[in-house]
This record gives sequence, C-alpha cells and structure tokens, in this order.
Amino acid sequence: MIRIGIYDEDRAACERTFQCIMEMKKNPDITVLQIDVKGLLSAMEECTFDFHILVLEVISSDLDMIRMVTQINRKFPDCQIIYLTDQKDYVSRVYETEHCYFIWKWELEQVMPLALGKALKHIEMKEIWFQYLKIVCDRKHLEIPICQILYIERLQHRCRIVTFEEEYESYLSLKQLISQLPNYFVRCHTGYLVNGKYIVQLSGKVMEVGRAGEKWEELPIGRNYAEGVKEVYQKYSWREAGKK
Repeated sequence: MIRIGIYDEDRAACERTFQCIMEMKKNPDITVLQIDVKGLLSAMEECTFDFHILVLEVISSDLDMIRMVTQINRKFPDCQIIYLTDQKDYVSRVYETEHCYFIWKWELEQVMPLALGKALKHIEMKEIWFQYLKIVCDRKHLEIPICQILYIERLQHRCRIVTFEEEYESYLSLKQLISQLPNYFVRCHTGYLVNGKYIVQLSGKVMEVGRAGEKWEELPIGRNYAEGVKEVYQKYSWREAGKK
C-alpha cells in the first residue's frame, strides 16, 4: 500500500489537489489523504510516519516547511517530496532540500501526472514497499522505518537494532529479522546484519558504515560472508552509486 499525503493551508487548494490526484489514481493500492502539520510532526517524532509521497505547499504560517522537509529527508530519505506553490519569492528555498518535483499551482492538472509518475518510479526503484520492520520491544509493538536502520547485532538471545536516531532490542533472531527486510540488507558476520546502502568502504576484515557527512562505525566481515558483502556493496552502496 502506497500512502500519499497532501498539505496546504488553503483548504480549497488542498481539496483541488486531492481531487486532481484521485481522478488520476488507477491503482487501488494507493491511498490519498489530506493531512495537517501537527499530525505529520507527531508521526515523525513517534516513528509512525508512513507516507511514501508528500505533496506540500511551500508556504505555511504554522512552521518553516523547508526545515520540516529537511528533517524528513534525514529521517525518512525514501519519502518522495512534491512541492506546490504560487508564490515565486519562495521558489529558491526548495532547493535546500531533496525533492522529486516542483509544481506551480496554475499548472497543477497538467504537471501532476508527471510529478506522480516520477515519484512512483523512484519508489519502485528503491524497493520501499518494505517500509517498516515490525518488532516487540519492552512489551510494545513497534514499527521501525527500514530506511533508518544502520545495522543489527546479535547479543546472545536477542538482537540490537541500531538506527540513526536510537537503538532497540528484540528477541527475534537475525534469520527472522532478515525475512522482513529488503535484499540490500546482508549478513556480514555471524553476529551482524548490515544495511548495504550505508556501507562506506570495505577494508579486509572490516567495513565502515554510515551516512555522508556523519561519523562512521566499523563492523567486522566474516570470511564466509565477504563475497556477499562485496556484491551488495557494489550494487547498493551510496558510495558506489556516486561513482557511476
């Protein structure tokens, strides 16, 4: 299920965008919702954010929209952002963020099909149908955004799930966890599972993992897993992708 959220302070404009997308929508697995900023911020803070595409008016009297999208880029990098506006003075600011498309409101009906087509193509390429890892932690059922997971470490009878924001523990095995994850996660050691998109470099029996501009961590590479790690690194790593 792909979820599209639409935000515009102008309710009439928001309804127009909603109707435009609903008339285009042919896939029953796509849900379109009109959303509010407070709910979006709450979902980000509570890790219940579940939007694949956001269509956002650049201007908001409630908050700095560009700052919020910067946070979305960081926490949920696979979420596709489509900007809308009719205010030329704010156009340059959208380029401070990662976004999929920019639409002038007076061209909404003509350009939205192109924007949504591009966003859906990005989603398909990034395989973000596997949006959340479902676990039980401290007797609470949690859904962890997969794009936030750096690696998973086995600790005796439980696993430590390390994300960019915090850590979680689960009594699921590495084998059970990997069954929920996309194929760019790879076993690099008997006790480790790593997100291949964040492998920075390989060096003998160790690797460095992390995000651009942030501190990297070092993980071991087991001899029996080295070939699989190398294959995932070459196919998915952001470092390798940048060289192509």
